Amino acid sequence: MKLISNTQFFLIVINFIIGSTILFPLGIKAKQDAYLVILTGAFLQLIMSLIYLKINSISPEDNFVQLAKKIFGKYLGWLVGVIYSTFFLYIAIRNTRDLAEQIVQNFTPRIDITSVIIFSIILVIYATYSNLSTIGRVIGIIYPFVILFLVTTSTLLITLKGDFRNLQPVLAKGFKPILKALYPGILGFPVAETAIFMMIFPKVNTSLTGLKKSFLIATTFTYLILTLNTIMMLTILGSMLTGKLTFPLIQATELLGIELLHLNFFISLVMVLSLIMKITLLTYAGLQGYSQLFKIPYKKMTLFIPPVIGYLALPIAKGYPQHIRFGLNQSLYINIVVGIYIPLLTLTIYYFKKGIKKIFK
Repeated sequence: MKLISNTQFFLIVINFIIGSTILFPLGIKAKQDAYLVILTGAFLQLIMSLIYLKINSISPEDNFVQLAKKIFGKYLGWLVGVIYSTFFLYIAIRNTRDLAEQIVQNFTPRIDITSVIIFSIILVIYATYSNLSTIGRVIGIIYPFVILFLVTTSTLLITLKGDFRNLQPVLAKGFKPILKALYPGILGFPVAETAIFMMIFPKVNTSLTGLKKSFLIATTFTYLILTLNTIMMLTILGSMLTGKLTFPLIQATELLGIELLHLNFFISLVMVLSLIMKITLLTYAGLQGYSQLFKIPYKKMTLFIPPVIGYLALPIAKGYPQHIRFGLNQSLYINIVVGIYIPLLTLTIYYFKKGIKKIFK
């Protein structure tokens, strides 16, 4: 059954990629060339998006967990499905910690982080229990305003306070810093995470052509927003300060907070809304996979898996700095294996089997 419209899917893609990426200065290892890293990353995202779409076209009515059994076989395919479903929930755990830390630091410094996590998980339970159609409607209502706000704010801040000398010299050390920032950086986050859409493609009420068009335009548009956002941080803060701050986007807006009606508050709110929706999508995908693999009703799983996500969000790291270091280093390799290598292997095996069948025919 189709649950979401093409427009809702378009906005879901933008929300998911923006979700936690605006928290961090992507590509900052390339310093003042960070924005070039994101633009190059957009090309890699385009390639992986085409691969995900091709995998979906093999059996459009199946999500990746279902398709894995057809390509890898019953038992190996089941294992691949478990890996994918667990991967989505793992990212949800990490993003829940990101969300809680951001709320505590920017909104409620006197409230215990555990209380924030509990409240966040209650929202996730409600959203996932209501299914993807509710998630799609909420994002469809909220996110056009979020996109307009992000683009307008970044443009305004660049115009008022941006110093384009902070972007110079361009390619001072050639392409080597950009390549280093791409792998495992951008390739692991956010490119690899978009493998989640292989769980959502079958739920979109459109043709394969319409799906392809929406997905590719949405991902490209999102990377342009991320590029603009990065240019804003670099021109206002400079590459050195951008790389050192915990939430550089918020710190950048604080420079004009009083003049622009406490702009940092609204930026923080946008980041919170984006993260909650992203966590909800990750949880939905993980629960869909587990429900199909273990033959447990989806609605029942929405009641006990999200609390586990919340419970694990705290012990995943002793402190936020450790959480960030692992998430932007070792964890990226996990993302790449699951979100890049396995889909490539899946397509390779599919074409190998198809070729074998043609030979024997």
